[in-house]
Amino acid sequence: MTYNWEKIFESMSSQELYKIYTGQTLKPKEAIPFAKKELDKRGFDFEDMDTNIKNWQLINALEDKEYDWVNYGFIFHIPLKLFPLFVIGFAIFFYLLGYYTEDSEYTWKELILPTSLATITILTHNLIYKYRKNQRKKRQQKIDRLRAELKHQGISKNNKLFQDKGVFKKDFDIQQEKISTLYQLQIIGLIVMTIILLLILVYRYKKVLF
Repeated sequence: MTYNWEKIFESMSSQELYKIYTGQTLKPKEAIPFAKKELDKRGFDFEDMDTNIKNWQLINALEDKEYDWVNYGFIFHIPLKLFPLFVIGFAIFFYLLGYYTEDSEYTWKELILPTSLATITILTHNLIYKYRKNQRKKRQQKIDRLRAELKHQGISKNNKLFQDKGVFKKDFDIQQEKISTLYQLQIIGLIVMTIILLLILVYRYKKVLF
C-alpha cells in the first residue's frame, strides 16, 4: 500500500513531523524525507531546537487550556453556605417525584439514598472544581513564562502568538482545528444524551405527564 505522505503531513504539527524525521515513531523510513520536506517548507529551524521546544511546550499548554475549557468549562464552585439549599432542594424534588409517581404512602425515609447521592455529588463537584482551578493556575503560569521567554528571544511580539514564525502559526491552526472538531462532537453528544434522557423520563413518568 502506498501513502501520499505529502498530503498526510500537511495536516501534522511540526512536533509530530520532527518526531517522524528523527525516527521516534513507527512510520516507515520512506516517510522521513517527506517529513523533512514539509518542515523545510514551513521554514523550520533545525539549528535552534531550544526555541522549537519552547514553542511546542507553549502550544501544548495552550491546547490543554482549550481542552480544559471544552471538557470542564461547565464546572463551577458551589459555596458551602448554599449547600443546605441544594440538599433541601434535592430532597423536595425526589419526594414530590416519588409521591406522585409511586403512591401516596411515599415517606421521607425513602429520601435517604437519593439525598445522600446528591450530597456526595455536590461535594465531589467542588473537589473537582478546586483541582481544576489549581491546574489552570499552574498552566497559566507556565504559559506566561514561556511567552515571556519567547518574547525575549524575539519570536513573539506584543503577545501575538507566533507572529513572525509561520511554522508555529501552522501548528496553532492545526491545534485550533482539532479543538473545534472536539467541541462539535461534544455538542452533538450532549444533544443526543439530552434527547435520550428526556425519552427515558417521559416513558418512566408518562402516567403523571399525560
